[in-house]
Amino acid sequence: MSGPRWLALEVGDAHAWVRLDVFLAEQMHWHSRRWLAERVAAGAVLVNGRSAKKSQRLAVGDRVEFTSSAPAIDTSDIAELPLSILFEDDDLVVVDKPAQLPVHPASTCVQRNLLARLQHRYRHELPDAHAQPSIIHRLDRNTTGVIAFARRRAVVPFYMAQFEHRRARKQYLALVTGSPPDAGCIDLPLVADPARPVTVAPHGKPARTSYRVRGRAAGHALVEVEPHTGRKHQIRVHLAASGFPVAFDDLYAELSSASTWPTGVGPQLHSWRLALDHRDGRRLELEAPPPTQMRELWCRLSGEDDARQTGYTAAG
Repeated sequence: MSGPRWLALEVGDAHAWVRLDVFLAEQMHWHSRRWLAERVAAGAVLVNGRSAKKSQRLAVGDRVEFTSSAPAIDTSDIAELPLSILFEDDDLVVVDKPAQLPVHPASTCVQRNLLARLQHRYRHELPDAHAQPSIIHRLDRNTTGVIAFARRRAVVPFYMAQFEHRRARKQYLALVTGSPPDAGCIDLPLVADPARPVTVAPHGKPARTSYRVRGRAAGHALVEVEPHTGRKHQIRVHLAASGFPVAFDDLYAELSSASTWPTGVGPQLHSWRLALDHRDGRRLELEAPPPTQMRELWCRLSGEDDARQTGYTAAG
């Protein structure tokens, strides 16, 4: 089969008799299961040198190779994608992600995604033959704000472990509909199914989110949120299940009043602050100001001419 092999994995004892699609989902968790299944169906995943079905059971010692057969990237288009760098060195590149930009490739955004944008940066704008930008945590397509990438794959385990073991700290801002208590902690187990929205269920995985209200206006609130676990869509599901969903979340919130708002408004969730340990011993604390759309919506609700008057900004 043509195309470069860019990932090769050997099956260990822990994954004996596990299905190929389950194995891939665990080993490449930054990709959606649907996208991985599509790559398997396209013959881009080999087991011991042969194409396989997603249901194939693996044995200890099997070699799983993932190949890339994506079309050549139009670098002129990639270069036009916005890229706001908050921090950059040989280990990390931290970006202020805009809305509507996926973090990683999927079947609908093979080229237009943040990872491809960073690859273009290190191939053409800031040439670095050793750079292999790699995902160490996630943000949803419509969530804005701070996201960190490893600049080289060799350092991925060090930084990813901080998210897996909760040593990294993430704080978000959310504009929500309703009237939440001044502060609280939401402890509801979540079930994630690739085929449907995330749900709250007793048999789900433990998930905990704390929050505090920073401001109130016209049936809405500005909330500072901190997830203490890292489940898919955790903040959105927890806030919706508690009666104050993220405003304009078309998956978990009611949109009955959307016609009174500006067009093109997405879920009002922003990754505000990220703190993690650098390999050199520093504790990095990165921050991205709320995006223009969120500030303008808050001003509209509160009647303030300038969001800074409300204590909305990071300095508040």
